[in-house]
Amino acid sequence: MTPLTERQRRAWNKIGDVLIPGGRGLPSFSDSGVVQHLETALESSPPDDREALLTLVSVLAWLPRPLLALLVAVNTPLRRLPGMAGAPFRLLDMGLRGVVFTVYYAGVDEQGRVHAGIDCHIHCEPVEDN
Repeated sequence: MTPLTERQRRAWNKIGDVLIPGGRGLPSFSDSGVVQHLETALESSPPDDREALLTLVSVLAWLPRPLLALLVAVNTPLRRLPGMAGAPFRLLDMGLRGVVFTVYYAGVDEQGRVHAGIDCHIHCEPVEDN
């Protein structure tokens, strides 16, 4: 699998910051540093899907942040269109939000600020065999 380019990482940070700007005790997507875990999140995707998503992200990287925010805002009501009319907008939403939210809320930020900000404290221990 080809690693993400620096341009793709910057693009994911820009998209992530539009979707998760931070505030109220939570860091923005880019401030969380979770972009480094995107490759792990994408590695289980079928290669064609991964490449298509990364191509889209590379194209979106050229958009100024206000235009990207407008695209995300316009996509929100369009994804609710019934049937095939809304399908491309739902796919766009799942592709971008799905990846960004998955990595952001996975608890992989090194300082643990995301889970602390949402008051989520996960603790795992092995269960004793009886």
